[in-house]
Amino acid sequence: MRLYIILVEIEGGINLGLITRLADNFDVEEIRLVNPKLTDEEYELAEIFASHSKHRIKEYRFLKNLDEAIEDLDIVFATSAKATREGSGFRRRYVTPMEAVEMAGRYGDKVGIVFGRESTGLTIEEIGKCDLLIYIPTSEKYRALNITHAAAIILYEFYIRREDITSKYIKKKVDKELINRALEYFETLANKVIKDDEYKQKSVYAFKNILYRGRPDYREIKIVLRVLSKLARIFNK
Repeated sequence: MRLYIILVEIEGGINLGLITRLADNFDVEEIRLVNPKLTDEEYELAEIFASHSKHRIKEYRFLKNLDEAIEDLDIVFATSAKATREGSGFRRRYVTPMEAVEMAGRYGDKVGIVFGRESTGLTIEEIGKCDLLIYIPTSEKYRALNITHAAAIILYEFYIRREDITSKYIKKKVDKELINRALEYFETLANKVIKDDEYKQKSVYAFKNILYRGRPDYREIKIVLRVLSKLARIFNK
């Protein structure tokens, strides 16, 4: 399992430096920066706070948008301080870091973890581009974690469980291509039978949550895919 950190419009050099250091602490494959909002002075701070990991600064991969940053990854987790286990906010249905490691082992080798802006986090549209949302439960007194604290907790969880989870699912991985095909067929059906655009979108996100959180095995997803493909062909006649 290989980890990729994606930082969307990061605003602080100190945070970037500390995350760069964490990348070495927990064997992260690559740090990808999406449209960073940093001055030259902030990059200098990043180098200082990266400490002995400052060599990684030259290895940053710069990208224009989130789509480019995640297109080659097998499974992608957004992160947010705003999440829910119930209600109608399907894009904010979350998994804990421990649950995320389990799901990552099941669905792929290249795993992306997306962190948003320090000031406003990820937009709901950016969260929707990812497969699942990681949320770290915290005290009601103060729910929001600093981006570096959140990164440390998540990366630690992946680091200590990565080998065990990889071994557990080495012969049980579900190809993400199958998941994507199932989602495409479902969206085709939703377009045919649901007129309200908002409800249609919620239906697609709800189905995506079911696929990932339900953890179907290869045989189960193939059966679902077969049924959906037949229904899609019927509606397209």
